[in-house]
Amino acid sequence: MPARLEIEGGVPLRGSVRVSAAKNAALPALAAALLTPEPVVLTNAPALADVRTMAKLLETLGGTVVHEGGELRARVPRVTNDLAPYELVSTMRASVLVLGPLVARHGSARVALPGGCAIGVRPIDQHLKGLARLGAEVTIENGYVIASRSRTSCPTTSRRCSRSLRRSGWRSRSVRRRCACAGPSGRAPPT
Repeated sequence: MPARLEIEGGVPLRGSVRVSAAKNAALPALAAALLTPEPVVLTNAPALADVRTMAKLLETLGGTVVHEGGELRARVPRVTNDLAPYELVSTMRASVLVLGPLVARHGSARVALPGGCAIGVRPIDQHLKGLARLGAEVTIENGYVIASRSRTSCPTTSRRCSRSLRRSGWRSRSVRRRCACAGPSGRAPPT
C-alpha cells in the first residue's frame, strides 16, 4: 500500500459505488442471534472471512445461517452446545462476542481465547469484567474462557434469583418484584 496518494484531475467525479455493511457491525449482530429463537436478518451483509467464520460458529452452536445475495439470515432455535472451539475461532477476534449471549441463553459458555489480529494482542478483560458484574462466574483455563451463570443470579436480571429465595421463604417483596424468574405472579418456577 502506498504511503501517499496523488490525485490528478480537476474533473468532477460521477457514478455510484455499492458499499457493503461494516464487519464490525455485522459480527455483534450475528452473535446477538444467539439470544433469540427468532430469525435475525442482516441486509447488505459483507462477504468476508470473519462473517463466514461467525456463521460457522452459530451453526456449531445449533443455528442455521443462509447467505444469499447480500442478505444473511441467522436463526438459532435452540442452543445445543456451549463450546466455541479453538479450531474455529482462532482466526477471529470477534469470538469473544458470543460469551454473553451464550451465558444468557444457555447458562454457560466455553470460548477459546480469540486470535486473528494482525496488529497484535487485544485484551478481552473488559468483556470478562462486564460478565462478572452481571453475575457470571468467569475463569480462564487451558486457553478457554469458561463462563456460567451464578447459581444465585436471575437469568434475565442477574440479581439474586427467586430460585435461591425459595429456601428463604420469599421474605422480601421488593426482591420478588424485581426478579424476572418469579414472573407476574411473584411465584418462583419449579426448579
